[in-house]
Amino acid sequence: MNKQILQISPYTFDHVWWVEKHAWMLQSIFHDEMYTIAGWGEFSIIEPVKHCPVPCFWKKWFFSLFSNINTKTTRLIISHIRFAPTAWLAFLLAKKRGIPYVHVEHGSNFLIHNNSFIAFVSKIIDLTIWKIIIQNADYVICVSQAGKEWVTKTFWRNQKISVIYRGFEFKKIKRKRNSIPRIGLVGRLTWYKNADGLIRALKKLENQAWILNIVGEGEEQEKLEKARLQMTHAVLGIILMIAFLGIFTVITGDILGVIRRDNDGNWRFEIQTVNSCVAPGQTCIPSSSVCCNPLNLPVAPACTSGAGGYKCPP
Repeated sequence: MNKQILQISPYTFDHVWWVEKHAWMLQSIFHDEMYTIAGWGEFSIIEPVKHCPVPCFWKKWFFSLFSNINTKTTRLIISHIRFAPTAWLAFLLAKKRGIPYVHVEHGSNFLIHNNSFIAFVSKIIDLTIWKIIIQNADYVICVSQAGKEWVTKTFWRNQKISVIYRGFEFKKIKRKRNSIPRIGLVGRLTWYKNADGLIRALKKLENQAWILNIVGEGEEQEKLEKARLQMTHAVLGIILMIAFLGIFTVITGDILGVIRRDNDGNWRFEIQTVNSCVAPGQTCIPSSSVCCNPLNLPVAPACTSGAGGYKCPP
C-alpha cells in the first residue's frame, strides 16, 4: 500500500518534548498509510528560541524533500503545534499543492515564557499568522477540551474541530488495593506545571502516609529532585516515590525513596534503584521492595510487618 498521508513533525520521535510523542502515536496507528518527515531527521533545523524549530529552508536540498508531493501521491498533510514554523511549512505546502490539510494543536493558551518580549511577539504571531492558518485549515484537532475551547474563542474556529486525547498503551491493567493513598501527576516537568508546589503541599500532611508518582520529563526534573531531598524532618509513615518515566514507558520500581531516621534524629530518604535490595533490618514496602539475601537462601526473605512497621528480616 502506498503511504499517502504526510506528517510533518518539528522533531524526530526520540526528541524529548511533547509534540513528537503525539506524532509517534499517529505514526504507530497509521503505519501502513502514513510517513513522517521530521526536524533533526529528514531536514535540519535551528532553534533561535528553545522549542521553536525553524527548518533550514535555505539549504539547497531542502525543497527536494517535497518535490514529489502532489494530489496523486498525497491525500492528506498533518502538522503539529503552532509554535513550530514547521507547521507553517505544512500549511503552505498543502495549499500550494491543493492537498487537504489537518493541524493538530497542542496548546491551550498563548505562549508562557520567562522573556516577556518573546511572549509578546509570539502572541502577535498567534493573532495574525496563526489566525489565518487555523481558519483556513481543512480540519483542526486539539489534544484537550481546554485546547478546543481556547482555539474556538481565540481563532474563531467553530466547525470541523474536535478533540483527540493522547493515550497510554497498556497490555493489561492490574488493579491492586493499597492501604497507602497513591497520588499521581502526569505532565511535562516545567515551572508552570507547579509539580514542586504539589510536593510542598503533601509535606504538610504530617499524619498521613502517601505515595507520589510523577510521570514526565522536562527541565524541572533536577529542581524536583532537590525538593525531594530537602523534605527532612518528616513524620513517621510518610513515603515518597518519584519515578521520572517516559510518557509511554511502563517501568515499576525504578526509583524508590523511603524515609528513615538518621543518627541525628532527622527523617531522610533512602534511594533504592533497579536491581538493588533493602538491607536486613531496614524499612521496606511490601508491594515493591526486595530484601537482600546475604545467606543465599533458596528464597529471598520477604518484607514483613512488625514493631516499627515493615522491615526486612535481620
